[in-house]
Amino acid sequence: MELEIVRKTNKNLDIDLSKEKQAFDKIVVNVIDKGTDYILKAMPIQENVKDILLDIKKSFKTKDFTKIVQTAVTSSIREGLEILGTPINVIKDINKIKEVAFKGGLRQALVASIDIFTNKYLKGNILGDVIAKFTNETKDFINSKRFSLKIDDDIRKVDLKQEKFKILCSEWYKAYDKMDLPTLNNIAKEISSKQKTSIVNSDIMKASKIILNMTEFVNNKKDKLSLTQLDVCKSL
Repeated sequence: MELEIVRKTNKNLDIDLSKEKQAFDKIVVNVIDKGTDYILKAMPIQENVKDILLDIKKSFKTKDFTKIVQTAVTSSIREGLEILGTPINVIKDINKIKEVAFKGGLRQALVASIDIFTNKYLKGNILGDVIAKFTNETKDFINSKRFSLKIDDDIRKVDLKQEKFKILCSEWYKAYDKMDLPTLNNIAKEISSKQKTSIVNSDIMKASKIILNMTEFVNNKKDKLSLTQLDVCKSL
């Protein structure tokens, strides 16, 4: 009964709207792209043949491939949540998304995606053997430990950005406590400019919105906010 509730909860929530999930999608695409760089450099082939493989590699950065990866990640997360018996709303950060997706068969889903996406390049191509080798080595990379390590490396970079952003928010509140309006406004501008590139956590996004709302109120009032005004900033 409990697992059935989890399944219904997961089905009703849109995973793809999560900023954490969107950031993880980008990491997966980028890691596959970097992996194919190494594969191409290591393949002993002529330049004219390498050009054909480069075209395939470039296709891994297109919207079509990105959508396939997004679907693979989404299905893996849903599967992982059901295996773990965990509702989607407990996923609060990108590390948890990675854990759940791998548990739900992310590697297998990505390998299947590579097969589907590259099949069009194999049909009737005189260089089919070379393309198949490139495709197989890409799939081997996805199944390797190096793939998960590269994912972890990119997640650590995201975590570092998040921590720096949290510090920035903390500095804003220090300026607010002192009612140092010039510093407060400068930090608010930095928070606003970094939202799109630094925030991949729903809780931090909410906190940054509150800060920007508070900044607008403070500049109008030229003083600290009342409890009612704080509640308004939190609800906007």
